[in-house]
Amino acid sequence: MDGLELLVREGFYANAREAIRFAIRDLLVKEGYSEFNHGVKRGRAYV
Repeated sequence: MDGLELLVREGFYANAREAIRFAIRDLLVKEGYSEFNHGVKRGRAYV
């Protein structure tokens, strides 16, 4: 949490909620989920 608060204080994000939203989005992209494949990764569907 300290690192998150620092990013907000330094102006990288408007607030902690925004930083978390971006982190989740980046994780989903890294793991292969995108709005184009709707959760399908490596031939398997996430349910």
